[in-house]
Amino acid sequence: MSSLIYRAKWLVIPALVVLALALVACGGKSGGSDISGTGLKGATKSTVIKVANVTDSDSPYLWMNNEIIQYMIINGFHYPVEFVSMTSAEVGQALKAGIVHLAMEAGDSETKGWVAAGGVEDYGVLYTSAEGDAYHKAASSSLATAAPDFAEVFKKMSVPAARYKAMADWVEKYKIAEQRKVAIYFFWEFDFTTGGYKDWMPYDPWQDIRVETQNTTRLIRGTPYLGKDQVVPSPESR
Repeated sequence: MSSLIYRAKWLVIPALVVLALALVACGGKSGGSDISGTGLKGATKSTVIKVANVTDSDSPYLWMNNEIIQYMIINGFHYPVEFVSMTSAEVGQALKAGIVHLAMEAGDSETKGWVAAGGVEDYGVLYTSAEGDAYHKAASSSLATAAPDFAEVFKKMSVPAARYKAMADWVEKYKIAEQRKVAIYFFWEFDFTTGGYKDWMPYDPWQDIRVETQNTTRLIRGTPYLGKDQVVPSPESR
């Protein structure tokens, strides 16, 4: 009997080793960003990045960009994020006063006016629509001091308009109800390759985003993401 127990013990040990290696291969961190919420999970820094949530925007892609920028800030740069609701007429003053740090999809003429008034910086064009309209990233002058690592990358951020159309088609095709999933799709499908966000994002923040995204999807790289998450459970819930 003792010899059987001895052999059984040595059969179990290799199995445990294989299981541990499999878990490591799936991703080195446990997942869990509080997307579309307070943005506290996954954020280890104290500075809160405040983003303008423009309630009267007629852009079909603004909600996507808000989800993407939140996911990127939390998981790539580890700052908590807070959205501040306001109308488009209030954005310029809110940026100047430092009430918010940034606004996505600012119009060309609006951005120029805000910059001329002082306290606001034009961080460049985010994307250009099929009609030729340029949508800018507007930032408070305080952003570079509050989050210099993120600000540097934010200035370089540029997304082809065709990718927003692809995301909109994906949402419709798979009946995606949770808005946060569009950010996961963005970073899953548009990987760290030439023509993707490799052109404007350094490796270190990208690597943290990759780990979080893969821990959420639990898919092999190259497998299409269909909006079904399999988040790694926390040690407390195992």
